[in-house]
Amino acid sequence: MLVNSSQHAVGHRAQLLLQTLSENDTHCVQFSYFLYSRDGHSPGALRAYVRVNGGPLGSPVWNTSGSHAKQWHQVELAVSTFWPNEYQVLIEATVSRERRGYIAIDDIMVLNYPCYKAPHFSRLGDEEVNAGQNATFQCVAAGRASEAEKFLLERHNGDILTTASVKHLSHRRFVVSFQLDSVQRTDQDLYRCVTQSPRGSGVSNFAELVVKVPPSPIAPPQLLRAGSTYLIIQLNTNSILGDGPIIRKEIEYRASQSPWSEVHGVNMVTYKLWHLDPDTEYHISVLLTRPGEGGTGPPGPPLVSRTKCAEPMRPLRGLTATDIQSRQLSLQWENLAFNLTRCHTYSVSLCYRYTTAGGGGGHNTTVRECLAVEHNASRFTLRDLPPYHGIYVRLSLANPEGKKEGREVTFQTEEDIIKVTS
Repeated sequence: MLVNSSQHAVGHRAQLLLQTLSENDTHCVQFSYFLYSRDGHSPGALRAYVRVNGGPLGSPVWNTSGSHAKQWHQVELAVSTFWPNEYQVLIEATVSRERRGYIAIDDIMVLNYPCYKAPHFSRLGDEEVNAGQNATFQCVAAGRASEAEKFLLERHNGDILTTASVKHLSHRRFVVSFQLDSVQRTDQDLYRCVTQSPRGSGVSNFAELVVKVPPSPIAPPQLLRAGSTYLIIQLNTNSILGDGPIIRKEIEYRASQSPWSEVHGVNMVTYKLWHLDPDTEYHISVLLTRPGEGGTGPPGPPLVSRTKCAEPMRPLRGLTATDIQSRQLSLQWENLAFNLTRCHTYSVSLCYRYTTAGGGGGHNTTVRECLAVEHNASRFTLRDLPPYHGIYVRLSLANPEGKKEGREVTFQTEEDIIKVTS
């Protein structure tokens, strides 16, 4: 079959589509080509395509152009598309701008033994990775790779990846590795390995790159019960985004105002978070993991829940007087801290009593009073007290879960100073 370039316009193409082939054993497609112009100009380009299962042509697996002297050259195609898949070889001639010379092909044969010049690929296996991870196709080939050999990874749509790592296993066996970085769902497709040299091409079967999306729950976990130091939750993972199977479930939680977080593995549908702080808000999410590196999905929507208050740890301590006068008493005590109050809602009361003698032989009178102390205060001044009297003072710390009363402390007011004027 021959194209006289001088008789056609630039860009005109002639195509020869071979019959459908199915490989049950190793074989080699061989043809000869003639590409010549008397003045050395290029008559055009010659390309070979391998279409699988009636799919797209994709990129040419072999191509040449220019003027190759007035002689025939032989090309081999080592196509490793295994049964039950089938393929067709399409050979295409395209006329160049020079429009001089001849493009011809002849002696197309299907040989029942391996190619001598083009390497044969072993079956390329499917690759499954999680989104965001690197995917690697390892193309094992039998035969000798020439110094001029190019190695390509071709996507089903014709896109080409040329970055490859080649490792020779023996003088007639080598492996070519292609890495796809940080693959996403849009990268999921069929891929095949291709070697190219002037003497021919090796083409592997198409293998599938399967990109799985790590799973994440759609809904937050549910609160079943809250205590002062624990929260019991239900994971609520019946509905997920992403892909299974789920091989691990974890709880990630943190206090709302805290930079730290903890992750606990869970093997039941309910889980009890222990050793929590009372009256503290927590964010709790579920993590799901599928097989493979990078299989842990993002945390699901958080459950925001608060533990209950706990009874105050103990009574307030350190009640002392900083100033004692005849009619007032300045008091102080230890500073309040959360590990003492164990609740953000609490109250401090200062209760005092003293007894006064009744006039004219009457009964003694006991005065009792409790005063609310300002939140977080650790000082208070009692006023309008009787001079030279014993004042009995007690502090009380209370929150919604309980109350702690301190021991009663006695203080003595000073004598009143009476001024005498003459």
